Amino acid sequence: MTDASNMVLKKGMTLTEVIMAVALTALCIGGILAVIIQWLGLTQSTDNVYIATNIARSRIEKARGTRIDQGYINISTLQETDTLVDEEGLSPLNGNLDFKRSTAIDTATYPGLTKVTVSVKYKRGQEFNPTDVMLVTILSQYTQ
Repeated sequence: MTDASNMVLKKGMTLTEVIMAVALTALCIGGILAVIIQWLGLTQSTDNVYIATNIARSRIEKARGTRIDQGYINISTLQETDTLVDEEGLSPLNGNLDFKRSTAIDTATYPGLTKVTVSVKYKRGQEFNPTDVMLVTILSQYTQ
């Protein structure tokens, strides 16, 4: 009988083997969680770039909407620096203002043309990302 009881004890796992198995499992799960967290961060960053691009496009379209027969006289009112806006490009008094928009209007460099530059920064955590999304267009003041 002593041989049978020795065999039963040899079939089990030692405490060291259990600890090693738990450590290896934790290491694998930690690696998977790190990849998931990084993927979520990239997804959020991609969403912010998409929203910032749409805010800039909307501002460009507003500049294009200025009437040609007025000679773009009112276009200078679009000029702004670091205006806090929401996801719709609006500046409400309250709300989630995670974007900062600047619009530059240049009518002096190119005769008969107006250069409109819109740049939008977005928050990354609590601070604004140092890089921004920038769109540039040139509008003609040509009239028939």
